[in-house]
Amino acid sequence: MGSRDHLVRRAYRLVAAGALCACVLGAGAYVADAASPPLIERFTITRVTETAATLKAVVDPEGASTKYAFWVEYRPCQHGAGECALGPQTEQVGHGEVAAGSAGVAVHRVVGKLRHGCEYTFWISAVNTFGESESARRAVTTAGTEGLGCLR
Repeated sequence: MGSRDHLVRRAYRLVAAGALCACVLGAGAYVADAASPPLIERFTITRVTETAATLKAVVDPEGASTKYAFWVEYRPCQHGAGECALGPQTEQVGHGEVAAGSAGVAVHRVVGKLRHGCEYTFWISAVNTFGESESARRAVTTAGTEGLGCLR
């Protein structure tokens, strides 16, 4: 081992605009990680009423400008609303952009025009130049008694 035992190699994570770089300086080395797809750190649904719900998320852009969108899926013919040829419907219910950075940013959207007593499934997706991510899907049932259809 000899006289080099006292030297310690250290790795430093540097965010470089999409580049992977390894540089050696004396006894230490550092590696710059490539930017990554966005990370959805948290997704919750709060304040569910008969006609609305609040969607909240934390989106980490992982070093690149990131666009996000909130989504809903619902069945228009819940609760015996008669014959219905429509299957589940999916709609974007909000969107925005998070500037490039390395920390999570809180985003939210209040979704209205929901029908009472209906089940809705919500999620958030995010995309940057390095890829895309999607949260887990969360189902909620609006407050109130069952309606005759669950259109938005």
